[in-house]
Amino acid sequence: MATAVLLLLSLIVTGTYADLRSEIEDANARFTEAFNRQDAEAVSQFYTEDCSMMPAGSDVVQGKADVKKVINSFFQTDVGSVVIKIDEVGPSDATDTLYERSHYTFFDMKGNIIDKGKHVVVWKKVTGEWRLHIDIFNSNINPAQKSGEDALKEEIVALNKQYTEEWVEQDAEGVASFYTCDAKSMGPGMDVIHGKEAITDFLKVLFGMGVARIDLDTKDISTMGASEDTLYEKGYYTLSDAKGGVFDYGKYIYLWKRVDGQWKIYVDIFNTNSSPPESHDEL
Repeated sequence: MATAVLLLLSLIVTGTYADLRSEIEDANARFTEAFNRQDAEAVSQFYTEDCSMMPAGSDVVQGKADVKKVINSFFQTDVGSVVIKIDEVGPSDATDTLYERSHYTFFDMKGNIIDKGKHVVVWKKVTGEWRLHIDIFNSNINPAQKSGEDALKEEIVALNKQYTEEWVEQDAEGVASFYTCDAKSMGPGMDVIHGKEAITDFLKVLFGMGVARIDLDTKDISTMGASEDTLYEKGYYTLSDAKGGVFDYGKYIYLWKRVDGQWKIYVDIFNTNSSPPESHDEL
């Protein structure tokens, strides 16, 4: 009889734990769906009014309104989506407060992994719904252990982001400011364009043709020479009009030089693809 009672209690506890985990998995699925469509307002609604977020590298963020600001700051970077995998939910007899221990993976807008880390959430049930009450996370990547090449790639990718923003602004001088004074642009179907001023004039022609933006998909960055003041970048580009229609897509190489402590494009060369590649992994 005692064995039967213990077995029944075990089944009840196991069932309760499974239900709790299922509820948190469902809440996380809805949370990540809102995050992955970059809806900071919807993401913030998963938090309690008096919540605490504890991001690495900053003080505690208190309250739903300030949490929304942090979420928005994520979306201003290269973060495009997140995947959360639960390791543990407990305690098994929780009613209105429980913890979740999990791992997260952040991806950029192109699906590349940009961070992996750990995550603990204290959930509270508010009017019948589980809400994040305390949220703390940290990266598996130690910044002190990043290689020089990793740091360099981050620097060039950040410069490329500013570069493409100047394209969107249709600012020919702004785009040309990323080039050295003696830069060479080697586009197909024309002679070499020499110098920043001539590159500015060429960009004005492009903008006049309706080219509104450039998107760069960087595949490799590496320094050359002992001084490490020259590097190459290779990847794929897409030229689009203001409505998102594609003018051209192809591959490119940029040769960058460090000038007065700042990286500038010294040579660019590119050519078109006859059709979009199914995968860009071959570069």
